[in-house]
Amino acid sequence: MKRLQHFSYRHYASTMPFHSIILYQKLIHQADEASVQLLHNIRILQ
Repeated sequence: MKRLQHFSYRHYASTMPFHSIILYQKLIHQADEASVQLLHNIRILQ
């Protein structure tokens, strides 16, 4: 998952203006934290 995101980030970064790259990076970071939290919650439920 991380490798795929990194690859697509590089692809998008090459087509984006600089401020959009920063926004995109923040978005990926938030998504990563959300999925970590989700996995954690699933472990608690099981």
